[in-house]
Amino acid sequence: MAKVCAEESNDTNGSISLSDVLSEGGTEAAIKIDQGIEEVGNAKEQVDTRWGGLSQLEQNNKQPCE
Repeated sequence: MAKVCAEESNDTNGSISLSDVLSEGGTEAAIKIDQGIEEVGNAKEQVDTRWGGLSQLEQNNKQPCE
């Protein structure tokens, strides 16, 4: 059995596809991830639309909502 030095095992220069890591059941996880990304995109569009509807004065008011 080969001995692995700690400094060698910390290398993270490469990348792997999520599908290579997950089994067949991972397809469900990938679908949920994609749905989450889509939901975030939709929420961002709603925020951008709301922000665009604010006056310059309202946009400059950076006080938190209560």
